[in-house]
Amino acid sequence: MNFFKLCGKRRTFGSEDSKEPLPGRQSAGVLKQRSELLEIVRAAAANALGRSDIDVDTVLAGSLGLDSAAALRFAHAIEKQLDTGGRRLPATLVFDYPSVAEIVDKGLPRFLNGILPEHGLPEQAAKAPETLISSSSWELPGAHDLEAQDPQQRLVLSTSYKALAAAGHDQGTLQGAPMSIFVALSNQDWYHWSLNATPTAYTGTGVSAALAANRISFALGLRGTSATIDTACSSSLTSIQAAAESLQRPSRRAGPACRRRLRESVAAGCELLLGPNSVLLRSSASMLSPTGRCQTFNATADGYVRGEGSGAILLTLGEDPSWAGSQVMLCASTTNQDGRSTSLTAPNGQAQQEVLLDALWMAAVPAAAVSFVECHGTGTALGDPIEVGALRRVLGAHKEEKLWLAAGKSNMGHLEAAAGLAGLAKAMCCLLHRAVPPNLHFASLNPHIELDKSCLAVPCGVALSQTFTALVNLKQSLQF
Repeated sequence: MNFFKLCGKRRTFGSEDSKEPLPGRQSAGVLKQRSELLEIVRAAAANALGRSDIDVDTVLAGSLGLDSAAALRFAHAIEKQLDTGGRRLPATLVFDYPSVAEIVDKGLPRFLNGILPEHGLPEQAAKAPETLISSSSWELPGAHDLEAQDPQQRLVLSTSYKALAAAGHDQGTLQGAPMSIFVALSNQDWYHWSLNATPTAYTGTGVSAALAANRISFALGLRGTSATIDTACSSSLTSIQAAAESLQRPSRRAGPACRRRLRESVAAGCELLLGPNSVLLRSSASMLSPTGRCQTFNATADGYVRGEGSGAILLTLGEDPSWAGSQVMLCASTTNQDGRSTSLTAPNGQAQQEVLLDALWMAAVPAAAVSFVECHGTGTALGDPIEVGALRRVLGAHKEEKLWLAAGKSNMGHLEAAAGLAGLAKAMCCLLHRAVPPNLHFASLNPHIELDKSCLAVPCGVALSQTFTALVNLKQSLQF
């Protein structure tokens, strides 16, 4: 499925072995090629780190462990090799320009003005040809802390990269891009496990949910907003809304080089079950199904089953020319909160009606145009009737055709923080194939749900339609 697939390109710079010197790149009156500068800085880094296998694009302070003391030796070694005439490089050079290539192309021109040029690569290199991406395989830094790292952080990083690579991005298009990352994450199993393990220097970053989004931005070199969102089961849809809103904000960085990147943002989510504690907590609150089935809308519904998964989507503005050919569009996204309800985790029917009406208004879509709803539908005795009641009042009296109440949780369980992305993925497939699959484990309607004299219906077989035009995906902050 080619959703939000863009044709990406990467800039191929001239060979480092070019025999032509770089105009103005001189040290104490001696012209130096970029390749020579790269070797000088790489040698200084190798000396400071005590190793020779240093790639010019590898993050020195993070991936290779260059600490503050070594950073001082590193800067001094470069000064000595370039004979800077008394000009000092800052001790923070490697932290502001983390790789050998960035130091050569950005750091040295800035701090050695007059000795080295101010503007990156020379004219002939900047005009090198562009080529289509032929491979999406490249190193993601940060592997040194794998043993201490929450597997959810690793998985959501991999999933986000795959979404970007499918859209045509590579290291060249992502490095320094003002692209925002929003990650939905709420499960803390790894954190609880780490309390009984011997702490290391990487334990803190490995267990921190806040760093899940930051790790993606760090690994890919992105400089937009980077935030982890935890609103329980609505985390994924809240991250999608945040990503969509980030595209609407104005930015001073509007030059041609980053125009496309300002039109893109990533929403991702992950849920892995890594320990028994979170299961016991939900079981003690009578949330989980003792029969091991998510029987959404069914008369014998007795709770939900937990599931696992990770997803990521790349959002782009519909006005972008590269949007042409896409078949699914996010018309609107909105959230609200229950406010005062019967309990902290219980849903509120009035609040659900409000969020539905807000979404329809924002999308400028009439209620009659909605063909199906991918419901929250956990299969709980309380949640299902309240959700269907809100849908009936807002959508149920405005059309003659059936409005299908879909429930992906009956197929894959409740992915909690990643549930919204799982539901969106299913909804996209339904729209593209113009068909709604049946809900599993449905035999007879919950007696507390009223569908009479409404267009709402539960699909018991594959529901086909040629008129699917819109989707409302219902979810509220902190709704279980």
